[in-house]
Amino acid sequence: MFARDIMSDGVMSVASTASVLEAANLLINAHFSAMPVVDEAGHMVGIVSEADLLRRVMAPADFAHWLRGFLPAPGSADLEAWLRPVHSPD
Repeated sequence: MFARDIMSDGVMSVASTASVLEAANLLINAHFSAMPVVDEAGHMVGIVSEADLLRRVMAPADFAHWLRGFLPAPGSADLEAWLRPVHSPD
């Protein structure tokens, strides 16, 4: 299975000049967890995600605690599988 098999198509983007509030509203209203950020020419210059927004409003220790809730326990077989290298197809 490849990324193209599970990706979303019909991607919505946000302008690099949009405010953080505008970007957050787009993510929420579109039910996306991330979207590309594009310049005036429509070229991708980055990506903004829910995690980016959370990092801005949460204290670093709180964000780290929140993020650990999504990861398998250290030393578990699940964590090893989760961290295994991904190779691109030849």
